[in-house]
Amino acid sequence: MSDYPNLPLKKKLPFINDIFDNLRSSSGFNSYDYIIYTNADIIVTEKFYDIVTAAIDSGYDAFTINRQTVAKGKASNHLYTALDLDDIYQLKGKVHPGSDCFVMKRSIFEKIDMGNLFLGYPPTANVLLVQAESLAVRYTMFASNELKATFHLGDDKSWHEKNDANLEYEVTNYENAYNDLHEVWTALCEFSPEYDTRRLNSLKYVGNNMSCSRLANKFYSVAGYDLAKEQREAA
Repeated sequence: MSDYPNLPLKKKLPFINDIFDNLRSSSGFNSYDYIIYTNADIIVTEKFYDIVTAAIDSGYDAFTINRQTVAKGKASNHLYTALDLDDIYQLKGKVHPGSDCFVMKRSIFEKIDMGNLFLGYPPTANVLLVQAESLAVRYTMFASNELKATFHLGDDKSWHEKNDANLEYEVTNYENAYNDLHEVWTALCEFSPEYDTRRLNSLKYVGNNMSCSRLANKFYSVAGYDLAKEQREAA
């Protein structure tokens, strides 16, 4: 995060595009059929790749797998480690609505643009989700307990703690998403003409798909950007 020397705490957060560009420039990239991207703190089951293959064979060219949120350990003084994977796989976790495991065709991944978004704060996952869903011919989101393929220990959401430092990081990331990727969501998202700013957060769908609706809600409620209004005025 040396690009933002004035941000507090001096967190070492990578730009997601740097990670993607490293993969795109790798020697074997053109031989890959699908790309899988998961958050670093996601645990996958031993049958994860069999589950992913089955979903691909069902005809999906892009999909996300929502994690199950489980306890950090058997007790406060016994946190789970890699030695406890068999126990973790047997746990029934809580449903989690966010996206942290993405699978998509290489041809879709090649079109993804994440601008200067960095990991660790919103709306990085939502911006990736908008592109994956909108560029796919057949997309689906598998709910947490549907495939039981991924787990996360605990649900601390340190980035969600209400303090000035977190707010600065989150606002910076939203500004990056708005300024760098304005053309991306404008091209991919079509918002409802019946949209009403005052009711935005209560609407289930204001866009042409789920991820565009989420994007509109988050941009308005968190950062105050009215994407739908802008699109209508530009029409």
